[in-house]
Amino acid sequence: MPESNIESTASKDNSTSQQKKINNAAQSWQNAPIQQDTSFQNAFAKVMQSNYVKENLLPGEEVIYWGRVTIVTQIPLIILTLFFIFPIIFIFINLYSTELALTNKRVIAKKGYIRKESIELPFKRIDSIMVQQGAFGRIFNYGTVIINGSSISMPMKFISNPIEFRNQVARQINKEDD
Repeated sequence: MPESNIESTASKDNSTSQQKKINNAAQSWQNAPIQQDTSFQNAFAKVMQSNYVKENLLPGEEVIYWGRVTIVTQIPLIILTLFFIFPIIFIFINLYSTELALTNKRVIAKKGYIRKESIELPFKRIDSIMVQQGAFGRIFNYGTVIINGSSISMPMKFISNPIEFRNQVARQINKEDD
C-alpha cells in the first residue's frame, strides 16, 4: 500500500509539474517580444490577428496554444483568381497597345506591346480596306479592319466602328483624287 501511495503522489507531482511547465511556456510565449519573421503567411497572420481572444480571457485563464488556418486550403482560390486576373491584364494590354489613326495624308496603325507591328500607308499606296464582322461584331459594333497596301497587309482586330473607319478612309482617298 505505501508503495502505491508513493506512486500516485509521484504521478500527481509529475502531472502538476508538467502543467506548470506548460503554463510557464505559454506565459513566456505570450510575453515574448515579437520577432521579425520574413514569412509572408506569418507576417500576414500577425497583421490580421484579432485581439478577441485576449480581450475575452477569464481571470486566471491563459492561452496554451494559438491555432491558425493554413494557407494550403486557399490554394484553389488563389489559382482561380489567377485565371481571372491574367486575362484581364492581357485585355488591358491589348486595349492600350493598339492604335489606328487616319490623318489627312495617311493611315497609321500599330498593335502589340512586346512584339510591335506597325504600318504607315499614304493614301496613294492603299489598295483596299476590308472589314470583317461576325454576329457579335454587328451587335456590338466592332470588327477587324484589314489594310492592304502594295505589298503589305495588316489586320487590326476588335476595332470599334470599323465600317465608319473604312468610310472615312474612302472619303480621304476621294479628296486626294479630286
